[in-house]
Amino acid sequence: MQYLKDNKYTTLSLDEFYNFLVNNNPVPNKSVIITFDDGYKDNYENAFPILKEFGFKATIFVITSTIDKEKNFLTSNELKEMSSCNISIESHTVNHDNLNSLDYDAQIKTLKDSKEFLERILGKEVKYIAYPYGKWNENTLKAVKSAGYNMAFTTVGGWSNKDQGLYTLNRVYVSNNHNMDEFKRRLTNSHYEVSN
Repeated sequence: MQYLKDNKYTTLSLDEFYNFLVNNNPVPNKSVIITFDDGYKDNYENAFPILKEFGFKATIFVITSTIDKEKNFLTSNELKEMSSCNISIESHTVNHDNLNSLDYDAQIKTLKDSKEFLERILGKEVKYIAYPYGKWNENTLKAVKSAGYNMAFTTVGGWSNKDQGLYTLNRVYVSNNHNMDEFKRRLTNSHYEVSN
């Protein structure tokens, strides 16, 4: 995060990114989106204080069945607090469902149920989803649109761009096993996977 700050990167909300893709609203050249999957407790305990310190925006894609139920995952109060501080809380389905293996009706159910559950907690619209395991199929694309999502993310490695379509966007995976050089490489080289 210090590297992003020192090198004058701008963190975007998903709304800002959506408006860039759909409406051509300009964004700074050095823009990034910070995302976390699943909704683990350490997002609140470790990441949130650092994000606040730097004034960074971020998004957490949450498995809704874990909220207030599993000790290693976020609570509704933690989600509300973060949501009020530039952290967007979005869907990661109800049970980390492998959408690729579900029929259309089951996909619609988990997509709608997770969205509505988060909207009740947060009092705001949930418009974005990350596919668990990055898995999706043609039914998924129909279901996410029907369920009212504006944009969806896969786990395909690489920078997101308009050519990928709003419901099959790439993301850059950053692991705690990556050193600083690897982080910089993925941040500055859009073809980092190819040159690995």
